[in-house]
Order: sequence, then C-alpha cells, then structure tokens
Amino acid sequence: IYEMAVTLGIGSTSATSYLSQDVIDKLKAEDEKVTVKPLETKLEKWEEQNTAFEAIKTQFTALETTLKGFEQGSTSNVFDSVSYTSSGDSVVYDVTGTLGEGSYNISVTTLATKDVYQSDNIVEANLDNDISTTADDNITITHDGTDYAFDLNGVSYNELMTEINSTSTNPFTASLEEVTDGEFKLIIKSKDTGSENNLTISETNSGTSLNTAKVAGTGTNLVADVDGIAYNVSSNKIKLSDTLSFTAIKTGDSSINIQEDPNSAITQISSFVDQYNALVESVKTATTYDADNSSAGVLQGSSELRTMLDNVTNMLFDSYGTTGDEKNIFNIGIELNEYGELTLDSDKLSETLADDKDAIKAMFVGTADNKGLGQVLYEYTDSLDNLTDGLMTLFTDSLNDEKTSYEEDKTEATERLDYKYEQMSLQFASFTTLITSMEASFQSLKLTIDQSVAQK
Repeated sequence: IYEMAVTLGIGSTSATSYLSQDVIDKLKAEDEKVTVKPLETKLEKWEEQNTAFEAIKTQFTALETTLKGFEQGSTSNVFDSVSYTSSGDSVVYDVTGTLGEGSYNISVTTLATKDVYQSDNIVEANLDNDISTTADDNITITHDGTDYAFDLNGVSYNELMTEINSTSTNPFTASLEEVTDGEFKLIIKSKDTGSENNLTISETNSGTSLNTAKVAGTGTNLVADVDGIAYNVSSNKIKLSDTLSFTAIKTGDSSINIQEDPNSAITQISSFVDQYNALVESVKTATTYDADNSSAGVLQGSSELRTMLDNVTNMLFDSYGTTGDEKNIFNIGIELNEYGELTLDSDKLSETLADDKDAIKAMFVGTADNKGLGQVLYEYTDSLDNLTDGLMTLFTDSLNDEKTSYEEDKTEATERLDYKYEQMSLQFASFTTLITSMEASFQSLKLTIDQSVAQK
C-alpha cells in the first residue's frame, strides 16, 4: 500500500502542484491561440481593409466633386466661367450667378439717403421726465400722405421712442442718441432711402418743445450714370443684369470689365486628371500584388473595386460631343501612360480650347440628349452610393457583414473557452480536495505502519 501511494504522488509536497490555476490559465492561453487569435487577426485585417476602402471612397468623392464643374445646368460650369476686373471704389458688386461678357462704366453723383429729423439737446437727467403736462399735446409724423400721431402729455422721451418703434410696420424709427457728454437728441429717420420716403413732422406742444427739425441734405435719391443711362432712384442698389447688381457707397466713378476665362476650364480638366490618377493609385495599391516586395494589397481580389475603376476608365475611351464632330480626351492633350495614369499636355489643351472651345465643351458637358464625358462620369460616380444597388453601397454592406460574422464567431469561441476552463477549474478543485483527503488518510496509515515497524 505504501509503495502504491508513493507512486500516485500521495504524501509528496508537490502532489497538487500540477492542478494550480496557473496551469489552467496556460492551457487556456494555448487554446485561445488556436480558436480566438485567428478571429482577432481577421478583425485586425478587416480594419485595414476598411481603412483602405474609406480612402478609395474619398477618392471617388473627390473625383465626383471635380466632375460637378462639367455638370449640365450647373452654375459653376467651367466652360461658361468668366473673370472680371474692376476699378474705382464708389460701388460694390453682387454676383448671383454666371456672368455674361461685357463692361459697365458707373458714375455716382448723389447717394440715396434716409430722411432724418432731430430734436433739441436733452439733458440725460430729463430723459425720463414728461415731455408735456398739457392735454392733447402730440407729435405727428406724416409719410406718403398718412399721419401717425403720438401723445406727449405725461410721456417721457424714452417712452415716446418706445411708442414710435412699437409698430414694426411704421415707415420710420426713433432713437435717443448721445451727441455730446450727458446730452441726447431724439432722432427720427425714415426706414428706407429716397425722397419718396421723406417725412413731415409737426408738433402741438404748449409744454416743453421738442423742436424737431429736418437734417439738411437728407431724404435724397441716388443720382448715377451707367454707360450714359441716367438713374434717379430711391435705392442705392441697381440691377445691371439677372446675375449682376451694384450698391453705391460713395460718390465717384467705377467700372467693371467681364471677359471669358479660359484658365478655368484648363484648371478643372487638370484637376480631373489629378483626381483620376489619385483614384487609380488608391485602387491599385489596395487590390494588386506587388511581386517585387512579395506583398499583397489588403483588398486584393476585390472584383467590385476593380469593376468600379474599370467602368470609369472605359468611359474615357468613348467619344462624346456633337454628332459628326465627336471627340475623346485623347484628342485634346491627354494621354494614358503604361501605369494606367493620365498625363496632360497643358499647351496642347490651351491650343485646342482656343481653336474650338464649343467642341470641347460639348465633349465634356454635352446636352440632355447627348451627354458629355463629364456628365456621364458624374452620374456614374454619383450612382455608386445608391442606397439599394450602388456598387459602393453593396461593398460597404459586404464589409460590414464580414465584420459582424467575425465578431459573432469570436464571441462564441470566447464563451466556449470560458465555459470549458471554468468547468475544468471546478473539476480540478474537487480532485485537489480528494487528494488532500487521501493524503491525510495516508499520513495516518504511515504513522501506524512506522509504529508497528518500530515495535519489532
């Protein structure tokens, strides 16, 4: 019996050392390497794929933004762009759309002003005192044949100002303005400029007089000359065309010259080339295998991304424009190099635009019945994010589904391992208790045997 017990490890100080929690944790860690770690690696790779995909989406969006310059009906169509130069500072211009070519010479003689009345000086201490204590005392403001009467009896200057301003439809306003230290004037102004908005003020006041008097030179029309046409109007703003107006701010002469801006189209086409190349590089980096470095893009094998880029590239090779005079981008100074990138000869593009701008515009913009390259590409890139069947949307959904699957698998694998090793810990604890009990019994038996041997 004694020899059997020793063989089992009973009675040894290390009898339960193989059943510690540290051993269980090490076993679990090894198990995790096989079941959980591969899923964590897949999730890490997914993050890399998603980052690369977001970068490609950004490039498609940048290309789409550039293509808006060729969109039909766009107010920013680059082929209709103009530039303008101006001189003088008597007016400021307001541009609300595409400008047509032309020039304007403007001479401002008189600015339109508001009609203004002012009272005598009022000491600050009297602002809250009654203007009059006599019944029926009032002030009447007349505008365009309509009288507006305001009581003065038992009314302070502050209260009168508030009463005048209380109705927003009144064609005038009132304010108390400090004109010198501690002294104020009641100022009454027409809301709008021009002599047609002039006011007449009369007072019935046997108490303290306001003595409101018109300020000299106020309530005038704008007097100006635009290319020989005389203007005498109540507003300082004059509309020159559907998309151009000016506001006079001082007397004097000003001019504006509006002319075609060929550089706008060149800049936009150059930007299109740059954005296309950035897109090609982004997709190529993410989807191809680099044999020189024995490395693969994180999205290698993605047919969706290659399809999107191939569709854009194939559109470049089509011809666009007026029937019988179709062109493609390779006729205007753009070429495709061995790396699949576009190159631009700016000098040739400038010459082509100078020779036949309308044909280049037709090629990029087109018409409703005969769309140009820019319009076709814009509509295609815009469709990629379609909520139901856009290729970009479908790829996003596929990526998200893949991540969800990995996360669910990882959760399931982690829960299985936790349960497995929780049960193992319980079993080992029971086994340890049993061995401890057997060791106690063995020590008692060993003591009995040792005593028996000692008595012989």
